[in-house]
Amino acid sequence: GEFVSNEAFTNQIPLTKNDEFLILACDGVWDEISDQQAAEIVASEIENPFLAASKLRDLAYLAGSDDNISVIVAVLKRDKFNFTQEE
Repeated sequence: GEFVSNEAFTNQIPLTKNDEFLILACDGVWDEISDQQAAEIVASEIENPFLAASKLRDLAYLAGSDDNISVIVAVLKRDKFNFTQEE
C-alpha cells in the first residue's frame, strides 16, 4: 500500500554571485511544474516575490496537484530592487 516516507530529499548546490532567487516548494508543486518552468515564472515576477510564489501555487493547483502546495521565493540579489524611499 501507499506510505509516506520520513526520508527527506535533500540536495546541496553551491550558490554563486549570479543566483538571483531560491524557490522552496513542496512535492505538490514539483510534481506538476518543471524546474525550468518554475524558474521562468519567478524570473518574470522577481520584483514581487509574493506574486511569483502565488503564481507557482496557482499553476500547480490548476495542473491538478493533489499534494501539499507550499511555495516560498527567496530573493538573493537585492540589486534588483530600488529600496530607496522618496521624500
